[in-house]
Amino acid sequence: MKKIIAFTLAFSLMAAFSCGKDKDSSSEPDGDTQQDMLTTNEITIGMPEINRLVEPAIISFNNSQKAYQLKIVDYSKLVSEDDNFHSNALRQLQMDLILGTAPDIIVLNPSYTQPLVHKEVFADMYELMDSFGGVSRDEFIPNALSGFEANGKLPAIAANFDLHTAVAKTEFVGENKENWTIDDLVKTYEKLPENMKLLHCEPCNTQAVCDFVTNKLSSKCVDFDSYTCNFNTPELAKTLDFAGRFGRENADMKYSTDTTTYTSDEFQNELKNNGALISEIDIGSFNQSVAWNVCYDFGCEPVTFVGYPSEDGNGSVSDCRWLYGISKDSPNKEGAWRFITYMLKDKNYQHKANEENRGLPVIKSFYDDYMSLSADNENSILFVPDWQEDTPITKEQAEQIRDYIFRTKFSPYFNFEINSIISKECAAVINGEKTGSECADILNNRIGIYLSERS
Repeated sequence: MKKIIAFTLAFSLMAAFSCGKDKDSSSEPDGDTQQDMLTTNEITIGMPEINRLVEPAIISFNNSQKAYQLKIVDYSKLVSEDDNFHSNALRQLQMDLILGTAPDIIVLNPSYTQPLVHKEVFADMYELMDSFGGVSRDEFIPNALSGFEANGKLPAIAANFDLHTAVAKTEFVGENKENWTIDDLVKTYEKLPENMKLLHCEPCNTQAVCDFVTNKLSSKCVDFDSYTCNFNTPELAKTLDFAGRFGRENADMKYSTDTTTYTSDEFQNELKNNGALISEIDIGSFNQSVAWNVCYDFGCEPVTFVGYPSEDGNGSVSDCRWLYGISKDSPNKEGAWRFITYMLKDKNYQHKANEENRGLPVIKSFYDDYMSLSADNENSILFVPDWQEDTPITKEQAEQIRDYIFRTKFSPYFNFEINSIISKECAAVINGEKTGSECADILNNRIGIYLSERS
């Protein structure tokens, strides 16, 4: 086992914060006890590579109190710098976790975290929450904690997340079509005006349609608790039947693949001018970018969050760049938990993430701050650029965006590798290269092997 080389962050700034300086209690760990002041416990935080957004939070935490000091263990420094150094770093970190020699806090991408959750190598954060406080269940946005759960426990958590979803004008889909099914999509499509395309995208091709309609198939066909899958489902058959309308031999004229004749203005105004029905959007912040995608692109007319076609009432995909877990073998669980709660509630960290579109917060109180700066406010962070002037979106529009975020069911372990396999195999059916039954059998085989290797 290679020796873990750790380095300490920014101890030189500690003195400036040890003289009773006032601090924001919303992002401050619990006060030092008399015993804390006599000893300093070292907490290690392991990453496959340095996370530049987390570094300032670590420095701030170290400077805010004397009981705990965090050190980063950068696993990319522990392996040879070849073409596979990232994968090697991840394997080293995963092996240390399994062997019980890992750092106290582990920071990993969700796709690498899930197999470790399955092996139960992380401490249950619900127990830490109940024992040490710092944050309560009620402080999280709805559905967040249940999404991070595994078998009733909370093995890992994210400080931020992104939503991937789809939006359409309400006049064409109706108000009650939020999180629609494949049947809803087919019925809506068949009633579209003759010159309206399905998707606003560039390039618009068969693969784009296939990616859109298959995006949520894995949530129905893959069981990550048992690491099994079944693609012999009516949902797959319906999806392939609809997507087949856009295949090479049966091109639907409502879906033009030729955008080369568009001017930039024509493409930009396509949704506003009813040239296309659906826009796929990413919500990684509560600022002007989401206001642009949800409001300005549609001419500020009423919209519905239709999402990707799904059967589980959850048309969005939630994506966490990083998940944080605490090793169940860590002797420093309290200190590790104090840092995680500090980061969850640290305003500097969260506001920086919002400014850089690095993810939405999981703590509700930040949305109160954002809403107070959204509608009818000269300092609005939710405004719609109109080239001439910055027009804040209405209070109702801001509330619609916030409420949709709060209604979303979390799926932090959404696997993009599996989705890529599904999309490519389904595209082969649409292009006439395979039958639907062949596609289902291939998916059961390929994804079954993928799951088996990671179980």
